[in-house]
Amino acid sequence: MGIGKLVNVILHAIPYRAFLKLYPSLSKTIMSEIADRVYKTRFFSSSLLVHKAETVEKKVRVNKKHMTISKGIWDYQLANFCFIKDMLPLIIWCVELGYIPVILINPNNPKYYTNSLSLWDMYYKQPLDSIEGYTLCNCTCPIITSPIRPNFSDIFDQKKVAFWHEILEHYVVYSQDVKQYFDKEYNELINHKSVVACVLRSTDYVKTRPIGHPIQPSLEEVFAKIYEVMELFGAEYIYLATEDYMIAEAFKKEFPSRVIENKRRYYNEVFDEEQLERVSEVHFNRENDDYLKMLEYMSSINLVSKCDFLVTGLNGGSEMAIYRNGNRYQYAYVFDKGVY
Repeated sequence: MGIGKLVNVILHAIPYRAFLKLYPSLSKTIMSEIADRVYKTRFFSSSLLVHKAETVEKKVRVNKKHMTISKGIWDYQLANFCFIKDMLPLIIWCVELGYIPVILINPNNPKYYTNSLSLWDMYYKQPLDSIEGYTLCNCTCPIITSPIRPNFSDIFDQKKVAFWHEILEHYVVYSQDVKQYFDKEYNELINHKSVVACVLRSTDYVKTRPIGHPIQPSLEEVFAKIYEVMELFGAEYIYLATEDYMIAEAFKKEFPSRVIENKRRYYNEVFDEEQLERVSEVHFNRENDDYLKMLEYMSSINLVSKCDFLVTGLNGGSEMAIYRNGNRYQYAYVFDKGVY
């Protein structure tokens, strides 16, 4: 038996909690790929977070041990959904080992913010409300990533959607101010309406075609499917989440008086004029711009998650909306056109 196979057998045989404690060290060795595979397999078969989440949470609250998360894979400027997906593996590892995570990661460049809060504290309560009177210890999360993170393919698995929904509901809870902003837009825009939601990306998706990211459908494909859903279910309106003004105008032309949008600024004009590579590089001439961009975007995806029906391209926004919705759409159709 080769050394790799032997390590694999041992890591599957030892108690799961012992494996978790070893994982940070293993992830820094030539055995990291084996450790990742074992972790992913054992997590969904052995973790109490999957099978008895409430029991785990109660134990963590009783222990009152805190662990600081101060670093991820990247330097972060925005609390976008990529940031959240990067934080989830760290939160999960901390909680599984009995720690209350405290996420203290500041924006890479504070220029576009008017406050000095961490990226997490701008929008979310600390997990398990740990920000309320917590005392930081010298304990820092020893990992910056793990394989226990959402993947685009998870949205086609109802059990995975249900799992990530519960994780978000328990550990990624919006602050009261953010929730009030969301509720106001929801009540003004879609409450008591029968709405088909759609999330479409362009800008950096079209320009850079990021490897491994989903190919977006054509407008013709989307329109045809929306017509089908509106006729089948009697939906009256379409809620559109997009950063592209041209896509919004095409929707309004195709579905006059039926398209709903939230308060937002479109990115494509600045993106094209300044020949940018990433949509996150777009800035508008206003104070606290990066905070407001994310607030508007998060609210838009929250609205998508609250609609009755979904017809969408697959991207980070629609992925997060599906998890937040938690399998409660009356009907959902996601274009699966492969990846770049």
